[in-house]
Amino acid sequence: IEFLRMMAKRHSTPIQRLAELATHPDTLVRAAVARNSKSPIDVLWSLVNDKNSEVKQGLIKNESCPLELLWALRNDPDQTVSTDARRELDKFNIQ
Repeated sequence: IEFLRMMAKRHSTPIQRLAELATHPDTLVRAAVARNSKSPIDVLWSLVNDKNSEVKQGLIKNESCPLELLWALRNDPDQTVSTDARRELDKFNIQ
């Protein structure tokens, strides 16, 4: 598992492999894909409804996260996720 987490973090990991890792049962593997700025947009969107808040927090921390994805997370049932998404949107003066 540790090797897969490392692969999910690396910017040199092929896009197809990141897409596969985004569906891995391990939360920390999915969270690493979510934080990876090289993850394709469609992979990031596939994680927006992840059941684990740590994965969604990874999306918010991703510097390549699209504003539309943050907008979708602003009303997440997890209050920490929604608060952090709103805080990130505030940096762009988007409410």
